[in-house]
Amino acid sequence: MKYVIYPALALALAACGADNNPPNETAQVEDTYGNPVAESEAIIAENDPLEGSELAPAATPDHILPQALLDEWAGYVKAGDYELASSVWGRDAEDDERMPEDVIAARGPYKAIDIDFDDSEIEGAAGSEYFETTMVVTATTEDGNDIRFEGPITLKRVSDVPGAIEAELRWHYDRGSLALTEATGNTL
Repeated sequence: MKYVIYPALALALAACGADNNPPNETAQVEDTYGNPVAESEAIIAENDPLEGSELAPAATPDHILPQALLDEWAGYVKAGDYELASSVWGRDAEDDERMPEDVIAARGPYKAIDIDFDDSEIEGAAGSEYFETTMVVTATTEDGNDIRFEGPITLKRVSDVPGAIEAELRWHYDRGSLALTEATGNTL
């Protein structure tokens, strides 16, 4: 009789300690943005000091990266939607400040427009990060004239510091100076 009890006891003990997950499956949870990730990755991401910065993991939404903000803005300008382009910047312009999309719109309408940005890197200073690049806009107006605008543009965000609100942590327009540099026909 004692030989029957030991195997039954061993089986019962093994069942009590059994893991509910099959051996090659990992428990799934959602990250901050609702994407499924392995539980072990979520714990690492929860304590990740790079979360929300340009160096953040691949799950970081594109809209918080400076180049993605510029690309979104350029898409609206190319489509001729200057109001939406202006809203991308995340701030209101000063009354006397002429925003880049205003400079471009003043010479339109366009039948073709191309916008390029130089490569740039993020630089930090006193609790803020800056992304400065040169914008080059080449376009053909509806009446066939070619024009070119060029100038620096700077995006800014507050570094990940305690007390910073979400709007401050996002990249936004800080300053810029876009000027007409070339024109053919009667566009001057």
